[in-house]
Amino acid sequence: MAGAVGRPPPTTTARAAGQTQEAPTLPADFKASSTLQNGKYTLTEEQRKLAGYHEFIATMGESHDKAISGRVENKMQAWVNANPNAGPKEYTDQLKKTLQVESMTQQMLKDSVNKMMNDIMNKMKEMASDRFE
Repeated sequence: MAGAVGRPPPTTTARAAGQTQEAPTLPADFKASSTLQNGKYTLTEEQRKLAGYHEFIATMGESHDKAISGRVENKMQAWVNANPNAGPKEYTDQLKKTLQVESMTQQMLKDSVNKMMNDIMNKMKEMASDRFE
């Protein structure tokens, strides 16, 4: 599946190393509504593994992970409420799409903040360089 920006979804370290990893699967009689608990959608590690984004999101750090999870949970809850009888393929496709969009958005935000901080540090070093020569 190509990504929103033409990239394939991230591969796990095990797949990249040529090892096979048992991916979770959903039963044929699965209904999207079964993912709600007390009317709420909670993103679990199993769902991240199902969509193939477990390791990619884990590398971004805890605060980014929480931000991604919150947005994914809100979007998936709305989707499940609108599509309660969706089967395993539709659900998995939507979960992958939602995780991809949110993780890419968070990665771009993270990269932008890091670049901005590096630019500020470089500017400060440049301005102070004449004082430390």
